[in-house]
Amino acid sequence: MEDLSNWLTIPQMAAATGKSIRSIERLITLHRVAVAKRPVEGMKPVTVIAPDEVEKHKGIVLRPTVQPQSAIAPTRQPDRLPAKATLRHPDTKAILKALEQLRVPLAQKVYLSSREAALYLGFPLAEVERLVEAGHIPSIRLSNGWRRIARKDLDHYTPPSVGVTEWRNGKEEPSVM
Repeated sequence: MEDLSNWLTIPQMAAATGKSIRSIERLITLHRVAVAKRPVEGMKPVTVIAPDEVEKHKGIVLRPTVQPQSAIAPTRQPDRLPAKATLRHPDTKAILKALEQLRVPLAQKVYLSSREAALYLGFPLAEVERLVEAGHIPSIRLSNGWRRIARKDLDHYTPPSVGVTEWRNGKEEPSVM
């Protein structure tokens, strides 16, 4: 049995080579370093690395460096791509103004979404969806599952129950005036 007392542990190897512990663990999983298990009394065996591996992996460390940018941009040669155009920051107010001009008023739309129909009628969205499901307001269902309601159907819409109603014991009952 070989003497493993002078072999290095993973943190010792990391300190000796200047690499991170994670890099040393990667080298171990890729089988690029000679490793063994050193028995420790009362504990799990410790993974140790041969001391000659330190010199082999010491000079391979590459530290990231930041290159300072030159003040003068390099000119491009004619056979290469043209220089990239610089982007201006968009004028936010102009964009919002252009988007508002694209909006069509509800009174000019032919088909409305459920939310737009609720705004058009002045009803809550849940009420419009309930009336559409009950069949009181005709609608069409698109292939993506959304519903569209013709504005002309909303122009001629009258609620199904004309009169004031009250809720009593969980039931809708006509109130007596």
